[in-house]
Amino acid sequence: MRTGLFWVILNLILIEIHGSFANSYPSCQHDEPASIGYHHAYSVPFISQAPEIDGSLDVSLKTLPARSLSMVIKGDDANPECNIFYRMAYGTQFFYMFISINDTNLYTRDRAYQNGDGFNLVMARAKPHGKRTDEFYVLAGAAEKHNSIVHAKHFFWYYNVHTLFKPTSTDTKLQIKKKDDGITFELLLPWTEIYPYHPWLEDSLGFNLRVVKGTSNGSVNFYYAKMDHRLDSENSTRAYIPLKFNNPHHVKDHQSYVRLKRNHIQAGDSLGLQIATLSADTRSTELHTQINSAEGAII
Repeated sequence: MRTGLFWVILNLILIEIHGSFANSYPSCQHDEPASIGYHHAYSVPFISQAPEIDGSLDVSLKTLPARSLSMVIKGDDANPECNIFYRMAYGTQFFYMFISINDTNLYTRDRAYQNGDGFNLVMARAKPHGKRTDEFYVLAGAAEKHNSIVHAKHFFWYYNVHTLFKPTSTDTKLQIKKKDDGITFELLLPWTEIYPYHPWLEDSLGFNLRVVKGTSNGSVNFYYAKMDHRLDSENSTRAYIPLKFNNPHHVKDHQSYVRLKRNHIQAGDSLGLQIATLSADTRSTELHTQINSAEGAII
């Protein structure tokens, strides 16, 4: 399997294909930051298959780098603190995150993504030299209780600088688990949910994470990957940490991701597509497209 770049024209459809990646790429499990501009990027390992999202970390994922949320803003100076770690990975179709908290008290307050217990995940298009960005999604995750049963709520809180409050699709998976040694949040976020972002089709992506943890005295603590007092502010840019997505490896099948080159076209224009494809061997692949009108009719 070789790395290649291919250009294919099918009728009026322009397809830009970023070809296969070689199996010889090593798996990186070390948290060694790579420099991007004046900032450092966190490495994100590749996993070939999506894990089962049940709130428990799979044995095969325990080698993912565990990073600490060590920056804390306390709602009250007397608040106790806890240790919070997170792990990240990605696949052709998804972004994965696992959060572990060494506090066995799970709070399900109103607007738990702000008041505990919950989290806010920023996925952003990085800017030169690490400047704050106005292109991002903020995903809110929260613990809710209905009839004494804890459920996971998740929705998009912000898109760019505007408040959104849009539910995710059912393809986004989030599970919360309370165990004897603490609390976990396990998230699977498809790239299609944060369109057009994809690590193989973007120059640079960034992220930020804030975990909102309730305390026993009725207050709350905010734990950050990168401090940003405007993370939950409307009409505001966001801070982020650049991400370096490790090269894929150990793929046994064929995987592809497709996105439009432009979202708006006029009559007579070509429809441009970008395809990132990954394969364990050399093979032919058919691409089937369907264009629908605003009313749903096939064009």
